[in-house]
Amino acid sequence: MSNKTLVKAYKYRIYPSNSQIKQFAYHNELLRNLYNSALEHRITSYKKHNISISLYDQLNELPEIIKDNPEYKSIHSQVLQNCLKRVDDAFQRFFDRCKSRKPNEKVGFPRFKKFNSYKSFTFPQSGFSIIDKKDTRRGKKHQSKLKLSKIGEVKISFHRDILGKIKTCTIKKEKTGKWFVTLVAEYSPIPLEKTGKNIGLDRNLLNYLTDDQGNVIENPRFAKQEQKELAKVNRKLSKTEKKSADREHRKKIVQRVNERIVNKRENFAHQESAKLVKENDVLCIEKLSVKKMMENAEHNNISRSIADVSWSRFALNMIYKAENAGRLLVQINPAYTSQMCSKCFKLKEMALDERIYRCERASCMNVMDRDQNAAVNILRLGLQSVNLTEL
Repeated sequence: MSNKTLVKAYKYRIYPSNSQIKQFAYHNELLRNLYNSALEHRITSYKKHNISISLYDQLNELPEIIKDNPEYKSIHSQVLQNCLKRVDDAFQRFFDRCKSRKPNEKVGFPRFKKFNSYKSFTFPQSGFSIIDKKDTRRGKKHQSKLKLSKIGEVKISFHRDILGKIKTCTIKKEKTGKWFVTLVAEYSPIPLEKTGKNIGLDRNLLNYLTDDQGNVIENPRFAKQEQKELAKVNRKLSKTEKKSADREHRKKIVQRVNERIVNKRENFAHQESAKLVKENDVLCIEKLSVKKMMENAEHNNISRSIADVSWSRFALNMIYKAENAGRLLVQINPAYTSQMCSKCFKLKEMALDERIYRCERASCMNVMDRDQNAAVNILRLGLQSVNLTEL
């Protein structure tokens, strides 16, 4: 057992009652006002008196704020403290962007929250717990519930156990109107047994993944699967009157279709990354700048295809799953991995539609699938970067 501790987020659907939904909305509106007041306090203090207000200063003023505004007593004290912490985090991100900005680049200053834009609140340490309620109706043995301080018990779909100690609890409303809770737990990773296998993986748009052995994971193209349904619901939305109840209803339907696409992508990325981490000791992948690739894409179709394969989500899954399983994940510079012969290392320019790599060196004459050739190069470069040789 490793002494190293990691954190992991668990997301569950919750089913608050109508009165609890109103209470959540009331809490978020009060927290929005507190956030804006804290932001304004910092701005005016600096502009008028050249005094920088810190998080510690605002936390010390919180008891006085609660005394002057009794409605804040309905919210757990640590939730209020977290709201002020969010203001401080916004300023810290602003200062970090200022330090790293390029010449003539504009940096966004922390903004005030508009009505209905504060959609979550967090219990950073206490004020929440998971409880099991005995329920013999309809053959049910128990019903898990989330107990929140000053709110009560909320039904929760507790579909998997939590590993480690829960540290924070965040309640959030999604665009579709559904409510979720995210519980962040601290735990010690449990390394998997060694398999003696290493793998190089090439990500591309034609296939989701190709490994160094030529095995291919097909690109599921979830957005394309839902393309007709998405076009249909968008057409119905466009025909509704602006600011009408029907338009709001149609908006939610569009958002649910988009939510379904995102859920499919994330589930697929989780399943494939978990399988790869389980089967291999060292995993070598390209370190891709997905944002720049989308910005530099010549056509919108290419940009949408890059978004649909969800490369960023897959890479994040690989990173934390490998760390949790005691595996080694190596990310290498992707430059020339597709143009280099995996046997003699000769470089050759290739058009994007050229799918077979044919080495032109007479002493080599390597012929291989383009993506497999890249995956072999990725594995070799990845192993070299950590001073390992292929088993």
